[in-house]
Amino acid sequence: MFKEVMLQWYGYYSGGGRIGEVLNQWQQEGIFSLLLPFLLIFALVYGILEKTKLFTENKAINPIIAFIVGLVSIQFDMVPQFFSVIFPKLGVGLGILLVVLI
Repeated sequence: MFKEVMLQWYGYYSGGGRIGEVLNQWQQEGIFSLLLPFLLIFALVYGILEKTKLFTENKAINPIIAFIVGLVSIQFDMVPQFFSVIFPKLGVGLGILLVVLI
């Protein structure tokens, strides 16, 4: 009994295991505004370059180009702002589409 009370008290006051606090910390660290847009752009550019087979003789060029495009795209604040506007609307649109399909 005492152990359960202590675990609940620890989780309540120190934030041990609360997902909201973890997400807020990630937001303050810039994961959502820098890292995730970079990874998304890197993956899209790398996938397009791999699919088109533009550089077939040297496979190392594709990740280098994707890395550079990803870094250049997050250099300015326009890309993170675009993603912060489009993804909530995309989520609502997907929810509506799911309701229509059901």
